[in-house]
Amino acid sequence: MNGLKYVRPGHGFVPNFPLYKKRDVNGEKEDEIYSFFKSRCPAPDRFIDDISNIRWSPVRNDDINWNFEKILIDHDGQPFARYTAPYEPNDMLEDIKTLILTCQGQRRRKYNL
Repeated sequence: MNGLKYVRPGHGFVPNFPLYKKRDVNGEKEDEIYSFFKSRCPAPDRFIDDISNIRWSPVRNDDINWNFEKILIDHDGQPFARYTAPYEPNDMLEDIKTLILTCQGQRRRKYNL
């Protein structure tokens, strides 16, 4: 993705990991993975602030509201929590720790460790 090289913080950054194609996260052409995530994990904020910027249809109350909304996925691929755009990863630490401990506990039981 050439555009990444010129965006903040930029400085010629080129990712050394695979990038995925752009996907619709809301509306009629919503990608099925986002339909799955949203069906299992309610929206953190049940309203959209500025409807003048909506470019999709139909609009639903579980739609992803902004580019940087986050969805935390557990080790089994299940959505655990959704966070509004202003949340920083550090604000999610307790949920991340919970998921790590849950995963470790399941593995211990599975393998009798």
